[in-house]
Formats: sequence, structure tokens, C-alpha cells
Amino acid sequence: MAEIQLLLPDTYRSTFDAMLAGVASDTGLRDIELTVFWPLCGRCFVPGQGLLVIGRAVNGWTEGQWRAPAFGDPENRRAAIEEVRSRSEASTDCPMSWVGKAAGSDNGYNTNRSAFWRVVRKITASITPESDDDNWWSHVCWSNLCKVSPWEGGNPSDRLFDAQLKSCIDLLQAELDHFKPSRVLVIAGDAWYRHYLDGLGINISDRQRGALAVEAVARHQGQHWVFTKRPEGKPQDDFVREVLNAFGEPAAAKQTRGRGFPSDMETRIDTASARALIDQLPALGANHESRDCLLTWQRSTDELQAILLAAEVLEGLWRNGTSARVFDGGLAVSIFRDQSTRTRFSYASAASLLGLDVQELDEKKSQIAHGETVRETATMISFLTEAIGIRDDMFLGEGHKYMAEVAAALDESFAEGVLPQRPAVINLQCDLDHPTQTLSDLLHLKRTFGSLEALRGKKLAMTWAYSPSYGKPLSVPQGIITLMTRFGMEVVLAHPPGYDLVPETLEIAARHADESGGSFKLIHDMGEAFGDADIVYPKSWAPYQIMQQRTELLYAGATGKLDALEKQCLADNAKYKGWECNEQMMSLTRGGKASYMHCLPADITGVSCDAGEVSADVFERARLDTYREAAHKPFVIAAMILLARFEQPADVLGQLLDDRKLRRA
Repeated sequence: MAEIQLLLPDTYRSTFDAMLAGVASDTGLRDIELTVFWPLCGRCFVPGQGLLVIGRAVNGWTEGQWRAPAFGDPENRRAAIEEVRSRSEASTDCPMSWVGKAAGSDNGYNTNRSAFWRVVRKITASITPESDDDNWWSHVCWSNLCKVSPWEGGNPSDRLFDAQLKSCIDLLQAELDHFKPSRVLVIAGDAWYRHYLDGLGINISDRQRGALAVEAVARHQGQHWVFTKRPEGKPQDDFVREVLNAFGEPAAAKQTRGRGFPSDMETRIDTASARALIDQLPALGANHESRDCLLTWQRSTDELQAILLAAEVLEGLWRNGTSARVFDGGLAVSIFRDQSTRTRFSYASAASLLGLDVQELDEKKSQIAHGETVRETATMISFLTEAIGIRDDMFLGEGHKYMAEVAAALDESFAEGVLPQRPAVINLQCDLDHPTQTLSDLLHLKRTFGSLEALRGKKLAMTWAYSPSYGKPLSVPQGIITLMTRFGMEVVLAHPPGYDLVPETLEIAARHADESGGSFKLIHDMGEAFGDADIVYPKSWAPYQIMQQRTELLYAGATGKLDALEKQCLADNAKYKGWECNEQMMSLTRGGKASYMHCLPADITGVSCDAGEVSADVFERARLDTYREAAHKPFVIAAMILLARFEQPADVLGQLLDDRKLRRA
């Protein structure tokens, strides 16, 4: 970016001169040694776009030592003004370069140790994408409420504050008129900035009581103002998140990888944006109360969009530090019939977020081992339960059937008055679908591309990939093809011959594509699927027919036949080691920069296995983005529970927003 130099007009000097004369006229200040401050504007600051940061006063500014009576002499006032002005306007260096030069300094002021400059650095980096670690300060304009402060350090006394207040208001207005910032961040605290509001004509639009950092926001002369407490002693990242939320910049965080995936900052949410999301819920007309989340194709598109909206609000509230506890007690029961890391902890996190306690049912320690029926177990675990999350994905034809049986038992017990409430049943992965995963994937794509509508026409390649293990469930690829086709995407399913999915899911995907205006096709060439793809999702699974045989053999207890089946499957997999997502495959995608997705854990060649689904270099480039993809899952699950358990979820979310109760002190 080209450097610019913004010189304040002569009228600013005249006002500054009058301020110094006013300080000199106060006899109560005659024994205080003072220093003077002139605004500093970075050479890459852009009028109409840039950030103006305003502090209280310089603290320990060691240049320009004056006693107040000296300012009674016009020549001394002129000399003081020229001294500080030259530091700002006559320097050949960027006036703000001192911030970078003082970073890490062992001699004098160290900006790395300053909470003020640390948070300003992070805020600037997030809202000014073109800045970098080496020159972020050049994009900032810096001023202070008070232009005169004690030379030895500390803030101005009340007397010194009052002596310069009127002139400082005029000076600040002149700075606003001249620099024309689009955003103004006042890091001073209410006791300081409130004296300036009337003089500047600023009307506070939103006072945020109880927040960690932000005290108030306002719109003034087309500028977005955020007023905060001082950052000392506060969690720095939380402070920064609150400020960025208040600026309404959830999508302005720096893009750093591949296509430009947002950092975790992108899930910050300001009050107005959260309210707008909440207001969309009733318009969708979705009826979720007492509805289970078992298969995405059993729910309407409006209902799925409502889950995403609620998840976005809940995630935003969490990152803002706002409590989302809508329950005051109660259980969220989990039943895991297969191993899990992400989903197990996501479910526990979702329950905690909403105020529920988690209890995991270990079937080996229950009466199930003694013949207790499914309908009896379902009722016995549900007396104070709001949600039951189930993972049952390893037995084809059984997982979804089991969940439906649990749901039917709950229906009966609730209808007959045995249960005071009917818990929601959440599919944490079955043999057919993995809705908490695929909806998290969809939310990730929404944030990556900007909206659900922006996904229309995007090509997604859901491909089989080689793995040195067998028996991996079919539910993720089936969930992806049946969900993404509902949003107008061009979905290509690719796998070697014989690695079929459940036929019903292909029929559903084709129907959804016809209804949405998207497309769906099945091919047997990984490279063709990757061609011009916007998104790739390479993942291994076991053939449909093999999973059928596996289930039959497991029920029969045929251990020897199971071992033979596994050996044959691994040999079949080895024929297709070339089905790996590597740099060559990625080069076939649109611009060579397709979004890589995975439900995790991925089989990474040379890392977790000798040969696997994805090469180490491709995965490492996308690794943090897959973590961001996974990070939505707790909020998707929480949204499913909330929507199922409350008749008016928009009102519940709106109340959380109104209460703004901190989730931690």
C-alpha cells in the first residue's frame, strides 16, 4: 500500500496553542512537570476506512519536559507544539514506527509489555487484512483524550483534566474531521470518555453492562465507535473478541490458508447480527419441539436451516463470553456403542453449554446385560433427562433401528404420564447418517463461502480414499451426499467399483438434487471427481455388501469367518492405494485450491500410517481448517437440543441475548 502523510491544519495548531495557554493560567498546576502529545497517524492509514485508537493520555512520555507556567509565553507554546508536531509530521519515518521499534525493548518503554498495544495490535490485524506483523502499526491512527499529562508518568489529575477538557474536545473533533476514520476505538473507561460525549454530539446506542471489555457502542457521523474499559489484567483474547464483535466484524478476521478459511474469530457475533439471526427462526416456520434429530432427510430444509441459525447464535454467545444456560438442572444421557473422541466431547460440551449434566450409559455396567429391554432402559434413564445422544454405527441395518426403538419407547412413556417430559433423541452417528457431523460440515461451508446460497453450483467431490483398516462406517459419505444436494450443490460421489453405499441414500441424493436445482452423479475415478472441484471430502468406508456380511457374522459369533472377511477386505483396499488425496490430486481442483474437508481422524500417509487417505503436506495445509470444521459440532448439537425442547426457541435465544449474563467472571 502506498504511504500517505496526513498533516493537521493550522487551525488545529491554534486550538492546541489555546489549550496550553489555558493550562498555564491555572496556578494550581505551576509546580507540575508536564509533557505534550500530538496525534500520530500511520502512513498506511486510509481516510474513510482506517481505525483511530484513542487512549486516556500518554503515560511516561519522556520527551518534551515543561512546567505549566512556561506555557504562558507564546514562544514556549510554539516551541512545545513544534517539538511534538515534528515527531508526528516532519519525520521521514512512519510516525507510528516507534511502536514497532519499542517492541521487546530492554531500555525504556516496551510495547510488547503494554496491554494497550497488545490488544490494539490484534484488533488491527483482524480488521485490516492488508496489515502484517511487521507493519501493523502503520495502519493505525493514535490519539489521546488528554493532550497534556504529567511528565513523570501517570494520568492527569482532575485539575489538569479540567484545565484542558474544552480544548481537547475541539481538538478531537478536528482530528475526526481531518483523519475521517471509519472506526473509532476509545480504550479509556467511562469515567474518562463520558466527559467528551456531549461536546462531540455522540449518542450511545448500546450500553453493554457486565461485559469484560466493551462498555458502549455508538454511530456518529458515519463512524462506528466502540468504548471499552482498560485492558490491563483482563484475558487478552476475550477482550479482543468483544471489541471485534462490537465493531460488527465477524467476517473481517484475516484469511490465511488455502481458499481463505476464517480463523476462530469469525464466529464472534455482535448484538445486531445475533438478533437478525434469531429473528429468522420464526420466519422459517420450522416445528422442532419434541422432534428427534435422527436422519437429515427426515427434516425439512427450513428445519435444517433453523438448526444452523441457532448453532451460529449459540457459538457467537459462547465466544462473546455470554452464558447460554437455558436449563437449571437435568440430564443429557449419552450412549456410545462405538469409539468416539470428537462427538463424545462435543455432546458433553453441548450439554454443559445449555446447563445440563452429562451421564454416559455404560451398557456393560447396566441391567441390559441381564436382559433389560430397550423400551425399559429408555424409560429408566429418562426421568429427569432432556436429551439422549446415541452412537450406533457399526452394525448395518441396526443403528437407526435402535434409535427409532428408543424414540418409540419414550413416546409411550411420555404419553402415559410415566415421564414428565419427552427427551429429544439425537443421532450421534448411526449406520445410515451422521447428522451432527454433516450439519457441522454445512455450517463450515456456509462460513467459508459466505452463505448457504453461495454454495449453489459449487462442486463437492465426496470420494472414497485408501485406508489400511476396514469396516469404516458408511454414514459420513451417505450423510454428505444426501445433505449437500439439498442446497443446490453439484455433488459427485466417487469410489472404486464395489465400494457401494446403501442404495436408498443414492436415491435420496438424486431426488434432493432434482428438487434443489443441483446435481448428483456417481463415478469410479477419483481424478475426475477432483476436476474443478470447489470442495473435496476424501474418506474411506467399507463396501455396503461387506458391512451387511459383517453384521450377520457378528450376530452369529462367527469369529473365524470375521477374520477371513477382514483379511479379504484389506487385500481389496490395497488394490486402490492410488486413491489418495495428494498434491497431484489437489492440482486438479478449481485453481488448485479446493477446500479440503474431513470428519477426522484422517489416515495421514507417513504420519498415522504408511499409506492412507491423504498425504501429509495436503493435510498439514488444511489441518487447522479441519479443526475449525469440527469446532462447530458442540453448537450444532446444542441447537438440536434447544430447538427440540423449547416451544419458542427464538424467544429463549433472545432472552439470553438480553440478559447478557457472563459465563465466567
